[in-house]
Amino acid sequence: MESENENILESKPSMLVVAAVIVFASLLVFSSDGEIPEIPVDDEGFVEADVFLQDQNLQLVHNCYALSMTVGVEQARSIEQGLENELWERPGSHDLMIDALRGYDVEVAMVRVHDMRDGAYIADLFLHKEETVYRLDSRPSDAVAVALRADAPIEVSQSLLQDYGSNVC
Repeated sequence: MESENENILESKPSMLVVAAVIVFASLLVFSSDGEIPEIPVDDEGFVEADVFLQDQNLQLVHNCYALSMTVGVEQARSIEQGLENELWERPGSHDLMIDALRGYDVEVAMVRVHDMRDGAYIADLFLHKEETVYRLDSRPSDAVAVALRADAPIEVSQSLLQDYGSNVC
């Protein structure tokens, strides 16, 4: 019984992410009073990164510099599947999120890893519907897993690469 409870607790963050996206997508469709602010997107200071994964070590690489972060087992599996463009027999949390967004005609515009706070990288997931771009605060691992499924660019802050990146060449 204890292991079942542990599995439920491990899956709660992913279930919460999916629930948040479904609620957000519903707001996009049904909200007409401007509850969700438009977020302007400025490209200055960001570069597109390639994604590499070894075990639970996620690396976002631009040129010879990589931001490295440890991700959970489930996030690592989901990122690996996104990299390999592979689906499980049953949809995972990130697959469900993409299906929900597509069902509401919301596109994943990009992911940006833009900050570090208390030793954790901070990312935003940018969504696009009609003429408006919206930003969701996200864990980098979840944002990357979603972006890979949507074939959306993954960008990192040049200052993060400079301050926290390691030379991988």
